Amino acid sequence: MKACIYFSASKKTGGPAGTCAIVRVRNEDGGISETIINNSHPLISEPQGQLTAVIEGLQALDEQVTSVLLVGTSDYVAGWINGTHKIGSKTRNKSKLQKLFTLVDRFDVKFVKATREPHFVRCKNLAANEAKPPLAIPVLDPARPRQSALVFGGVA
Repeated sequence: MKACIYFSASKKTGGPAGTCAIVRVRNEDGGISETIINNSHPLISEPQGQLTAVIEGLQALDEQVTSVLLVGTSDYVAGWINGTHKIGSKTRNKSKLQKLFTLVDRFDVKFVKATREPHFVRCKNLAANEAKPPLAIPVLDPARPRQSALVFGGVA
């Protein structure tokens, strides 16, 4: 069976990265099943979020899938999939990359860069919805009753 994974990540300053993978699998009867995996991940960058979305999408596939098409805009992910990036002494995310390589070895994987494909646009919007900015709550400063300070995550 063949699968297509549309993936995206979005990060707003100071907030978590929102990730999304839309996994579409063509069944033996010709029908298509779809699974949407979207999450919010604190403390990771947008490229790490894209890598996470691909890993989560690949993990959702069953053993009957043999061929996977990854659709996204990430040069970072494309470099790892196509072999232009190599793990070196300065490489970050080594454990995450090892997980990616283990999953990729199970399938025939190809990467396609797409920006206007409808499923990718939907995936991008879902990731953006998960990337919530930090909550800003105005509080009064007792030393200056007429002024306020913004509190981010409970810290002034």
